[in-house]
Amino acid sequence: MNRLSEYTFVPDDIRLKGYKPYIPDAEKPATQIYVETPTGEQMDIGDYSKPVRQLCEQQEFLRYYFPEDLREQMEKIAN
Repeated sequence: MNRLSEYTFVPDDIRLKGYKPYIPDAEKPATQIYVETPTGEQMDIGDYSKPVRQLCEQQEFLRYYFPEDLREQMEKIAN
């Protein structure tokens, strides 16, 4: 009997954002982080930094949990 048939696999589907921009009208507004530009202007880090702005985009992860001894079989199935 195949050991995989002993388990029920349930995906852990996560959606999150790495940086939450400041929205003053939000129920719980995030803390705004300001940076000073080379010209002396102060602006929100999310507006100034492309990498931080990309963190504002929703990230999705699909994870499966299984016993370590099934790793090889799971990698074959995943590929």
